[in-house]
Amino acid sequence: MKKGGKIKSLNSRGVLAMALLSMSVAFAMILSTIAWFTASNAVDNGVNEVVAVAQEIYGTKMKAYSVSKISGDSYTFVNNESYTLPRFDPSNIDYNEYEKALALRIEFKSSVADRFQIEVTCGETFHSDAEIVDQDDDHISNCVEFRAGTIASEIDPTAFTEGTINATTTTSFVSIQNGSVQKQMRISIIDIDAVVGLNITYVIMQYNDRVIEYINNLRNNNPSPITYYNDISFKIVGGSNA
Repeated sequence: MKKGGKIKSLNSRGVLAMALLSMSVAFAMILSTIAWFTASNAVDNGVNEVVAVAQEIYGTKMKAYSVSKISGDSYTFVNNESYTLPRFDPSNIDYNEYEKALALRIEFKSSVADRFQIEVTCGETFHSDAEIVDQDDDHISNCVEFRAGTIASEIDPTAFTEGTINATTTTSFVSIQNGSVQKQMRISIIDIDAVVGLNITYVIMQYNDRVIEYINNLRNNNPSPITYYNDISFKIVGGSNA
């Protein structure tokens, strides 16, 4: 009876080990099918600086905040400075308390009342389909989009709990048109009718889901970690330089 008991115990452990192994293999398979952007490291977007090109502009500042909630075109951000987008994770395997977006607060002073634009430029063209599959790197400009908007109530950046941005327009470097990839190297993301003195505007930066899906489909059989390269620059242009 004792021997039988030992054999039964060993079998139970064997079944448990096999079950755990099966679970591990299954989980590994799930991870191996995570999309290109999901399996990568976080995106360091480098959005802590905006350069004044227009000669009437000075005192530029930019801060990026974590977004805690997205409801349609409404984005709630909190008093947590962050310059890294959370990983793109449509399967919600990688937990993060914040949404996959950043709220950018851009502040500048103007010596004149005039119209200016926040312009974003990039330094990397979009890879061809073959290159997307073969290369293990990507650039921020290929995977993000910008949503200009207005803030419901202006915040004090030195002491606030949360703020809400109501987004309107959406602009991105990359678009998919009739199954073909198109990319602009320079985009204007918001027009600002500046007043003399302090001006503040808000922009949402988030993933371009459609482009990411396009790339993921190309890389479906070749998932691998991606190294992101920051290739975007923010500028304030317009005024007498326009």
